[in-house]
Amino acid sequence: MIALALLLSWQVVYTEPHHPWLDLDHGTQFMDITATDARHAWAVGENQWGTDGHYSVLVRWNGYGWRRQSLPKKGAYLDLEKVDASRPDNVWVVGTDYEGGADGLLHYDGRRWRFLSLPLVHEAVALGGQRAWAFTDKHAWLYDGAKRQRFDVPIEAHAADALAENDIWAVGYTGGDHTQPAAAHWDGRAWTAVPVPPAPGEDVNDLTTVLAVSPTEVWAAGSTDNGPLLYRWDGTRWAAAVLRTEPITSLIRHHDRIWAADGKHLLRQTNQTGGRWLRNTPQRPITALASGGGRVWALSGKRILSIR
Repeated sequence: MIALALLLSWQVVYTEPHHPWLDLDHGTQFMDITATDARHAWAVGENQWGTDGHYSVLVRWNGYGWRRQSLPKKGAYLDLEKVDASRPDNVWVVGTDYEGGADGLLHYDGRRWRFLSLPLVHEAVALGGQRAWAFTDKHAWLYDGAKRQRFDVPIEAHAADALAENDIWAVGYTGGDHTQPAAAHWDGRAWTAVPVPPAPGEDVNDLTTVLAVSPTEVWAAGSTDNGPLLYRWDGTRWAAAVLRTEPITSLIRHHDRIWAADGKHLLRQTNQTGGRWLRNTPQRPITALASGGGRVWALSGKRILSIR
């Protein structure tokens, strides 16, 4: 697939400030962003200082501006890596503690944030009510508030997306030293592995982002030691897609088009049925995208951008 030029209007709407009172402040790195409507969006990341110090960064869009959020003590010093929301009162954040091992989830119920311990958590996807799925090594945890159930998953899941309570996709990898891309599907009863064509890389092949558009259209992307990976589900099978790009780090649907970010470029399909992709090379690298309230949000280091 050939990428053509894409013209966009960009605006930096928030920049996490420098904190001069911290020793050797290295600045903030936003990692993920989600939005439910024009008045509710969340972005997460971390701020590093010194050699091993860091604290959690979570900001919220209220329809007028981005504001820092107060977090419980156990969630205040984590790498916040993923965020997903199904509505304004059901927001889930994945927090990793690389120094102390106190990994877990942050859940917002519309009134306050609560920390829920879950070692080695990789991903969370919000459902209806107060429910969500969270993924650890070989397991998926179905949360309903603070209550949870554990299910076996036949892959190491790094990303997930839900079409319905009984139609959820998870992607990641299988294998040990030599891994291959993998996908699993939840049908309301169990997680089942769905074959993915093997990748050409000899060592590490992993899928790290997934977008479920409909039962007959799901996209999954990641990387191999030979370059990017991109697959499309057509309702029957997974097939590899060819796109000349860097490894894709984020996939969204906006105005019935698929958008992708690869750290260097922003790409968008030309029509609803696929076909060619349009390419934009922004002044700043884009690592994550979200769609909500008629706009596209994008992350670039310590900045949040709005794309019209």
